[in-house]
Amino acid sequence: MLISVLANLLVTPMVMSRIRLVGLHDILAMPVQREVLENSPLFGGMTPYQVRKAILISELHEIAAGTRLIEQGTMGSSMYVVVSGELEVVRRDDAAERRLALLRPGDVLGEIGFVRATHRTADVRALGPVSLLRFDRDKLAKDLRFFPGIVAKLNFNISCILGQRLADLVESSDAAQGARPAE
Repeated sequence: MLISVLANLLVTPMVMSRIRLVGLHDILAMPVQREVLENSPLFGGMTPYQVRKAILISELHEIAAGTRLIEQGTMGSSMYVVVSGELEVVRRDDAAERRLALLRPGDVLGEIGFVRATHRTADVRALGPVSLLRFDRDKLAKDLRFFPGIVAKLNFNISCILGQRLADLVESSDAAQGARPAE
């Protein structure tokens, strides 16, 4: 029992000092962000308790303007929810760049790498100071194994986000095809 007490007093603070988890206080201290997060498509259909539980296992990241959060072509298994600020999603093809999206509070990014280990499909850069919640696939699977209902809802919401992205891509492709002159 003495070893357990010593471990809690010495080891736990050392481990926790290296990890930035989102605490309940962090959520309660930011009322605007709490509303943004609760309305994010990632948390759709979840109870406030389920949203808080999912948020509590994420990590809060602050990045400066101009920082590249995700680099096209790299591997990654993290998904992010924008808490505050704006990011741009840019696809690089040869020497040209084209903006695919502008992400605002509540938006989700990195969901493809989260679902399946694959190369990132675009760069994501901060346009100003940005706060994000980072969800790591392996950590989420481990931490939420005792909460299968939350995992099921998160997975369903991620599939809805991916489905919407696919539908948008098909629509924009069809619009581009219709705008081209017939050959």
